[in-house]
Amino acid sequence: MFKSIKKTSSTVKINRFPCIKCGGLLAFKPTTQHLICEYCGQENQIEQRFDEIQEYDFHQALIELAQAKPASEAAQIQCDACGAGFKFAGSVHAGECPFCGTTIVTSTAQTKPITPKSLLPCKINEQEAKQQFQRWLKGLWFAPNKVKKYADDDAKLLGVYIPYWTFDSSTETTYLGARGDVYYVNQQVQTVKAGQMISETRQVPQTRWTPTRGRVSRFFDDVLIGASKSLPRQILDQFEPWDLASLEPYNESYLSGFTSEYYQVNLVQGFDEAKRKMDNVIY
Repeated sequence: MFKSIKKTSSTVKINRFPCIKCGGLLAFKPTTQHLICEYCGQENQIEQRFDEIQEYDFHQALIELAQAKPASEAAQIQCDACGAGFKFAGSVHAGECPFCGTTIVTSTAQTKPITPKSLLPCKINEQEAKQQFQRWLKGLWFAPNKVKKYADDDAKLLGVYIPYWTFDSSTETTYLGARGDVYYVNQQVQTVKAGQMISETRQVPQTRWTPTRGRVSRFFDDVLIGASKSLPRQILDQFEPWDLASLEPYNESYLSGFTSEYYQVNLVQGFDEAKRKMDNVIY
């Protein structure tokens, strides 16, 4: 059950991850449990959390969402490093200062009434991502010139955390129809052979229809629905399956040095999409 809905605030809470050695800002190092300092190279251990990843009652969530205040506009962010003020795009809550490149991670609780409960930490570093990008390009019959130039220029690749909903549902489905069983009967037919009309016996298929009805029960576990509108639905679906067994309790340390999005598909829209997925399986 949901215990509370956090309200929005006019000020933005920025999470900072200073290096224990020099105080410099840190970025998550994929494939590890560390934040690495870009200034002195010190690896800072991410505190492990062993909280149970909770699942919440859908109907209770709808009640609390109805009582929550509407989300306000994205508030101004003040960069500590250069002093510049800016705003992230409406769907983004983690990224870089556009003026100095400093890592910025803001709290999701100030903008969205439902906050993330788990995440999948990035598993490959930028160099591996570039290698995979190059292999993908070489495998294409045709690629836009701008994409090729982007790869040739050795441009920086940016890791992005994308939001998803996951739904569990117990379903009961009744069906009504008819079962068709094919059987064969002998039938005399007239045919012409060698210029002569002859009669011969052939087996002709017939269908015996029997009314049928029944009930099907099915439990769906972790139906994933992409909650981003930055990418088309068909692309989001192609990312699956995700390794949900490796989910970590939500920890903003893993976002440092990456871009991260809020959900843009709300809870009701997400469940409607999940029902369509489940309907296809049931049918």
